[in-house]
Amino acid sequence: MRRAINTLIVLAGIALCVYVVILASAKNRQNGGNSGKAKAVVEAADPPKQIAPVKVVVVRPQPMMEYLLLPGTVEAWEDIDLSAKAGGVVEWIGPKEGARVTSGETILRLDSASKVALVNQAMAQLGQAEKQYDRVERLVADRVVTRAELDNATAARDVARANLEVAQVSLNDATLRSPIDGVIDRIFVDPGEHVNLGQLVAKIVQTDRVKILANVPEKDVGFCKRGQDVGIFPGEVRFDQMTQGKIYYVGMTGDPVARTYRTYVEMDNRDGKLRPGMIVRVGLIRQQIEKALAAPLYAIVDRGDRKAVFVEKDGRAALRYVTPGIMEQDKVQVTSGLSEGDRLIVVGHRDLVDGVEVKVEGTAQP
Repeated sequence: MRRAINTLIVLAGIALCVYVVILASAKNRQNGGNSGKAKAVVEAADPPKQIAPVKVVVVRPQPMMEYLLLPGTVEAWEDIDLSAKAGGVVEWIGPKEGARVTSGETILRLDSASKVALVNQAMAQLGQAEKQYDRVERLVADRVVTRAELDNATAARDVARANLEVAQVSLNDATLRSPIDGVIDRIFVDPGEHVNLGQLVAKIVQTDRVKILANVPEKDVGFCKRGQDVGIFPGEVRFDQMTQGKIYYVGMTGDPVARTYRTYVEMDNRDGKLRPGMIVRVGLIRQQIEKALAAPLYAIVDRGDRKAVFVEKDGRAALRYVTPGIMEQDKVQVTSGLSEGDRLIVVGHRDLVDGVEVKVEGTAQP
């Protein structure tokens, strides 16, 4: 009897354990199902909208110019090498290097004592010849001598005059004068030095006005005309430092190798800022458009092999493919793809896609 009771107690305990296990399992399944439902609800919720902040400029017609920038070399308007017109010893040198001279001003003189003597001799010979001519002329009038003797006297007088002119020219050649208004750039001789006929003795330059040589490519030479205004940039290309010049010569023949044409620009240089040999930038106007639709260079993005911009329309970004035209500084002419009044996105446009919602936070300076 006792054994039967013990068996019943054991069976009851086993049943209780099984019930507890089943109950815990059911509870766990219920909790897991609720967690999945909550997760599904979270995942099903819409993410918050991301609205891109941008800035725009309103597209308006504006004048534009296309510049062709070329290197140019400054040259003196007049650059003269003075050579000795006669041989002799340098007796006197007047102005120093760097001094300004006027046309006709004496620069140096050679020893002229011998040349003065030759002039005096020629003058004496001319005086004698003229007296002889006068006597023969009177005798011919009195029919004392023949006409042939008068012809000889005439020839002797003319030869004496020519000799005097030669002596005076030789004396004048001993004095070297400046042919232009300019600056003495170099003196190549010293007082007491002997120079030969044709020897280089001085260099004079005229820099109140200068000429600038620019070699223009053949595809652009058609834009260059005599009298055309050009911009000259002494250093970096800054329009607040630009000075004006004018084209005064365009070469007719080009360099057969470089395919460029010599073009000279005239420029006033009374302030002395430019010196011969300097390198400057020459800005030639290729073409000028009075009413051009333009976009900042940084507003244009690449889409494959095409250029595009974004415009704001009804709160969204609209992609527009554009065709670039001429360039001026940091702006580009747009020949197609933009219209007057379009709100061009210029800030925040790099990561935009067509149709995305945008928020205009202001208008940028064009």
